[in-house]
Amino acid sequence: MLAFLSQHFLALLVTCAVMILIALQAWQYHVRSLKKLKVSYEKIMNNMLDGFVIQKDDGTVVGFNTAAYKILGVSEHELLGQTLTDPRWQAVRDDGSAIPMAEHPSQVTLTTGQILQNVTIGLTCPNGDRRWIAMNSVPLFEKDQANPSHVVATFQDVTSSRRLAEEAQKVKQSLDLALKIGGIGIWVLNVRTGEVYRDDQIFAIYGIKRESFPNDFQSWTQLVHPDDRKRVVSDLESAIKSGQDLDFMFKVIRPDGTLRHLRAIAQIVRDGAGRTTSVTGVNWDITDQVEREVRLQEAKDKAEQASRAKSDFLANMSHEIRTPLNGVFGMLSLLKDSDLSKIQLEMLQTIETCSEGLLTVLNDVLDLSRIESRRIQMEQVPFDIHQCSQDVIKLMLPQATHKKLPLHFDGDAVKSRVVVGDAARFKQVLMNLISNAIKFTEQGEVRLCMHGHELDPQHFHFVIEVKDTGIGISQDNQKKLFKAFSQADSTISRRFGGTGLGLTISASLVELMGGQLEMESHPGKGSIFRLQLPLSLAQAAPIHALHGKSESLHAMIDASQRILIVEDNKINQIVVTTLLNKMGFVDVDVAEDGLMALQQLELKHYDLIFMDMQMPGMDGLTATRRIREDMKKRPLMIIAMTANAFDEDRRKCLEAGMDDFLAKPFNRHDLERILLRLTERKAS
Repeated sequence: MLAFLSQHFLALLVTCAVMILIALQAWQYHVRSLKKLKVSYEKIMNNMLDGFVIQKDDGTVVGFNTAAYKILGVSEHELLGQTLTDPRWQAVRDDGSAIPMAEHPSQVTLTTGQILQNVTIGLTCPNGDRRWIAMNSVPLFEKDQANPSHVVATFQDVTSSRRLAEEAQKVKQSLDLALKIGGIGIWVLNVRTGEVYRDDQIFAIYGIKRESFPNDFQSWTQLVHPDDRKRVVSDLESAIKSGQDLDFMFKVIRPDGTLRHLRAIAQIVRDGAGRTTSVTGVNWDITDQVEREVRLQEAKDKAEQASRAKSDFLANMSHEIRTPLNGVFGMLSLLKDSDLSKIQLEMLQTIETCSEGLLTVLNDVLDLSRIESRRIQMEQVPFDIHQCSQDVIKLMLPQATHKKLPLHFDGDAVKSRVVVGDAARFKQVLMNLISNAIKFTEQGEVRLCMHGHELDPQHFHFVIEVKDTGIGISQDNQKKLFKAFSQADSTISRRFGGTGLGLTISASLVELMGGQLEMESHPGKGSIFRLQLPLSLAQAAPIHALHGKSESLHAMIDASQRILIVEDNKINQIVVTTLLNKMGFVDVDVAEDGLMALQQLELKHYDLIFMDMQMPGMDGLTATRRIREDMKKRPLMIIAMTANAFDEDRRKCLEAGMDDFLAKPFNRHDLERILLRLTERKAS
């Protein structure tokens, strides 16, 4: 029995030992699992970007993750066991004021058991930096306890995002201020819903109130002026379909009835699929600008009208003055060919000089008018600039000789340079500069110097200087030189004469040529007028006019040609007829207007017609058109003979069918030159 009991007890003991061993192994496995789980939780917590802190009910920190002490700017040892009363935990509000302990989110949760979310507070780090955190606090309760035993606080560093938000707010405020100062309003149209967002400035621009105006597109279109409504809506709809941005102007009628001009710039916004989702735009009031432009346009129109009236007046005056001047010059030319005594010849030369002076003044005024109204055109023909300058020297030599002044020409540096430009205007500028130099020089010399440098194979920069040893000009008076009707000193006009237009015209002509007129001057020492003139080089030789005297002219022109003079002025009829007779033409007839000229052409064949432009009845332009239309196959040369001296008058003559242009007043040499030019043209 005892042996039996011993065996059973031993078996029970072994069983218990096995069970204890199994239980021990299970417990060890559980411990290992808990350790693994703890390690996993710690890894998860420490890898979190958000800070994680556990505090007891007295505020003592008993747990945290890596992000927590990094965000708070302390070490692990400094954070563990600390309380909310630690000065480094002193929290502040947005305005920088301190948050009392009782209002700290963790303390509020411990006291009330409430869960707080996304509470932003500021913390001062030990290094003095201010950090802002967004904080959540959750209470932990022990079993059967009414108050939390712990609080879990999670938080994230929002310092950077807050700084960006503050900067964005500053930018927005600056933008709002700029838009307000500029009177620019912003609107956004939701294409899908038709709703329109408008800022306060938009309501101010349209003169409407936010609370009383619907935020839909249709209501806005009713404010657009009926004249613009269809166009604006159509443009906007087209932009939404095409995706193109908009920039347009339109008118609106405010509720108080006032009309305003607005400008709009809009940008199309698309989604990822390329569909238009919205239109963002700006408006601003341009009423003042539009009204100012209207006033400027009205002023411009009035100025142009006044300029045209002035030009018309000058053209009429030119015609009225040139017509009798033509008679004066013509009679003077005829008188010079008659037998005159020495005294009579001197008197005749005085009359001729005075007449030429009057013509110079008239030409200067007309040139200035053409330049001011931009009605002057520069020819572009090849000419030898050295030869052209030499011709001017020859023309001015008598004036210099009369004052016993040497007139020198240094131009070998540009010899044989053929350029493209307006030779007549170039000569006009040179003659004016040299004439002034001679006029204002009592002793010494006048010198024309020409040099320059090649810009490229097709262009040459000329430097042309007119130097004198005359009276010179002070610095103060130099500023007046290039102003119309102005001279350096009022006493100069009394002493030397002149209108004060020459330099103004010369400077303007040089500018039209693409150059610049400069000057250097010292009182009592003389002046240098320097012409900087870049010109194109000609690819072909210039066309030289044939120069000859009356004797050679007779040999070239058939004096048996039948000539018709169409002129209503009796004196000019006599002058032109007599000049032609003296040149050998015997078959010369006269018609007093265009209609009479047409009648005579039906009765007689003529080779050449001198046609006046302005005549009573049928004018010269109309008569020329009729002649060209009725007599297309008849070889007939027509020369305009007119007192109108504007470039457009020359153009009108050529367009009407005339072959050349002879401006009044003219003399025998002018008549010979025009006939010679026509002879050359026939020969070619």
